[in-house]
Amino acid sequence: MKVINKTYIDNSRFMEFIDELATQITEMNYGADTFKNVQEGSYKFTDEAQEYYNDMYSEYEMMANNIMGVYSDNELNKYKVKYTQKMADNQIIAEFMGYTEKNKKIKEIYNQEAEVKSFSYHTSWDWLMPVANEIIKSRDEQNADWDLTNLKYALQTTNIEYVYKAVVEFINEYNKRK
Repeated sequence: MKVINKTYIDNSRFMEFIDELATQITEMNYGADTFKNVQEGSYKFTDEAQEYYNDMYSEYEMMANNIMGVYSDNELNKYKVKYTQKMADNQIIAEFMGYTEKNKKIKEIYNQEAEVKSFSYHTSWDWLMPVANEIIKSRDEQNADWDLTNLKYALQTTNIEYVYKAVVEFINEYNKRK
């Protein structure tokens, strides 16, 4: 059975649900041997029960994911943080290239209307290479002593993630010096 859509729920609720299932099945299997007293009023699983609980937790989590399509929002939140950072970095790059909300210069550079959320510097060589060229051209035109070692190395790797990171790092340093 293949799940097409994922449903994300709050991580603490997801973990509580999976924990409750795993704990109940562990208690059913181990009965009175499930817990041991570690100090007055404080209990924990026996070593054998803990190992069984861990296996059941993993199994129930996988079943929730694969059968029901229900996931912890931790996965989604990690993606959102990365995406939000990419959006911020893309905004910095666009501003370096002359974009402002007022002039929308991106249309002149890329022959298309674009809003910040659709900037593709992190995924498209067509968007990223004009930036790398602008950095190198600007350095040459200004006879600046900018260190472009990271950018040049990244360009040689032909890995867009490395080039993107080098461009963002350069622009951040450039903006600090302005």
